[in-house]
Amino acid sequence: MLAAAAQDSTSYRLTMATWAGDGETITRGEVAIADDGSAAMSLTMTEQGVDSLAVVVDNIFYMEMGELTDGKFLKVDLNDPSNPFDEFFGSIKDLMDPSSTVKTFKDSVRSVQAVGADEIGGASTTHYLVTVDTSGLRDALAGADPSLTASMPDVFVYDFWVDGDNRPVKPTSTTMGTRAEAVYSDWNDPSIVVEAPSADQISPLTWQEIMQGGPALQG
Repeated sequence: MLAAAAQDSTSYRLTMATWAGDGETITRGEVAIADDGSAAMSLTMTEQGVDSLAVVVDNIFYMEMGELTDGKFLKVDLNDPSNPFDEFFGSIKDLMDPSSTVKTFKDSVRSVQAVGADEIGGASTTHYLVTVDTSGLRDALAGADPSLTASMPDVFVYDFWVDGDNRPVKPTSTTMGTRAEAVYSDWNDPSIVVEAPSADQISPLTWQEIMQGGPALQG
């Protein structure tokens, strides 16, 4: 139900925070979904007091990286199999699809418990407690890095607040020392428009040059 409701939407805004140790990362974004199902997104990420801006339009990834890109946007075609951003873009695609977390663990759900009604940001919501079996994740990680599973609990517990149209409003979790919270709002707001940076905002550097240090290190 969550996946279907999210996929039927045309736009939304997102604020996500993660805390790990003493570190905090805040992500704020807007997503616009076209009639063909393709999504465009603009994200501002703040980590250790430093902001970075990423935009995804038509499967082109733009990222403003401060001094590395001289205040302009690196442009990467995500259809190019040689680009180094696929792993990073995978997490970005998850943000563009708020139902992705549900899809990932839907077959491992042990229980879903309705906790009660809450109001979040003016939206009437129902709070659910979702318990997920981690055995499948353990098996997947064991081959890659057995140390990752050493301290993994048998279950993860997620809190989901869902609105009356079955759209996610606030998922939260604390897993293995990392706390995460997201808030989705302004569903189907027609004022949400995401556009690619203009030509004069694009860095002339390639991603290969950026990986070598950009203008700050190239002199």
